[in-house]
Amino acid sequence: MDKWHSEFNKTKRDIEDQLTVKRWDFEKIKEIFKSPIYMRSVLEHLKEACIIIQEFFSILGPDLKAVTGDVE
Repeated sequence: MDKWHSEFNKTKRDIEDQLTVKRWDFEKIKEIFKSPIYMRSVLEHLKEACIIIQEFFSILGPDLKAVTGDVE
């Protein structure tokens, strides 16, 4: 998503720098970034949660198994 956003901005600059092309109104297309930005935020939170769970099990895994008797 970051790569797509940076490529979009690069293309936008290229179009705006060309004198032969009429100016494209980029203000109207800000809406296309709302969902990807939200999705990125959700995925970052999910990644953080996975890391925390992984750390939790690596620290408490053997002790938790000893207390609960669960061998899995």
